[in-house]
Amino acid sequence: GDGCVHVRVDFDLITEAGVARFRRFSEETADLVVAHGGSLSGEHGDGQARAELLPRMYGSELVALFHRFKDLWDPDGGLNPGILARPAPLDANLRFAVLPQRPVDVEFGYPQDGGDFAGAVRRCVGVAKCRTTEASGAGVMCPSFRA
Repeated sequence: GDGCVHVRVDFDLITEAGVARFRRFSEETADLVVAHGGSLSGEHGDGQARAELLPRMYGSELVALFHRFKDLWDPDGGLNPGILARPAPLDANLRFAVLPQRPVDVEFGYPQDGGDFAGAVRRCVGVAKCRTTEASGAGVMCPSFRA
């Protein structure tokens, strides 16, 4: 059967050095996956996170065909601009780039994060599993801390 590996590497996406490390890791991982016949996308598609790496998997000729198809059906470029055809670099538009570069005082923190709640927030993957509509008292914290 098919295998799908979910990897959570806690990259420093705040500093330039951390973002550069993230880029190197992404490029090297993509090359390794492709070398072994794997796919850079899985259940969630390609999107902004991997589109820059698609030429490594499909080759530049097929990616150029993606661009031609996009131009044919979306000549004004209004539908999902910069996602698959002519994507932004994978290290552009990271959500931490707009945050203040100073420490944030907090009143609450998890021991695993050294008491730094801001650290826990940075590790959030943004899937909103921590939000619940049940009144059962199941909790409102990140699922990784509910276990």
